[in-house]
Amino acid sequence: LQPFLRRAFTARQIARQAAAAGVDLLVALSHPEDAKEAMAGIGDALAAGEIDPAGIARAADRILNLKIGLGRSPILYTGDDPPAKSLGSDETLALIEEIAARSICLLKCPDEGFPLRQRPLTLPAIVVGSAEQRDRIRRDRYRPWHATALPEGVELNVTEFSPGVSLERLNPLPSGAPVLLMPLATDAAEGLASLARELWERDIQPILLLPLAPNAARRLAHLGWASIWLADADEACRAAALDLVFGGEASRRSQPCLLYTSPSPRDGLLS
Repeated sequence: LQPFLRRAFTARQIARQAAAAGVDLLVALSHPEDAKEAMAGIGDALAAGEIDPAGIARAADRILNLKIGLGRSPILYTGDDPPAKSLGSDETLALIEEIAARSICLLKCPDEGFPLRQRPLTLPAIVVGSAEQRDRIRRDRYRPWHATALPEGVELNVTEFSPGVSLERLNPLPSGAPVLLMPLATDAAEGLASLARELWERDIQPILLLPLAPNAARRLAHLGWASIWLADADEACRAAALDLVFGGEASRRSQPCLLYTSPSPRDGLLS
């Protein structure tokens, strides 16, 4: 359940509205209580007549068919290979990287100077988020920025930045040069927007990496010299976005595009 939803609704309310809108599968595993609340929300929708038992049965069938189909995939678990070997295989990791690369959306692109192809290049990178968000990312599956593979001759100079802290606290940034900005969570977006405006005032060009809800990313895109939407902030998406920024394979197949959000989950979250 995404944080931007949790600020306005409980897990129970989200599940009820999602079920009524036609969602088959809702990921509610942030905490065991979330799953219990989500199940209660589906019960609420049933009791209110917003969905019918036959619809629930059809959704369950679709989920089971999906699981069966995934079980037949050569890159996932089959009876012949242990799950750890299948899910951690080179073939699986290659698929993850391909999905991440294809998910990148270039929302805004300058007329010239992007991607950044000059070498050697040392690029400042500012990660925007609270101390709690930064600590949470250190503990989970995300690797630090400096551990992400970079092209030869490229170095990232990473600074962590808390919203509300003065830009004067950062290391001096070169005027007339680009800098990477990425928020750690949707609720860091306001701090990122304020920082981007301040950088423009100093003649510094912000490149926004936006692993946010699509609508939130679209609202912020105009503040970047270049702006890129990421489906997630995990390592594979970060690597794909950086590949685009530094003129790798992703830059040869990417074009500026609109990010469209469907009005109904029945139509797909993104089109």
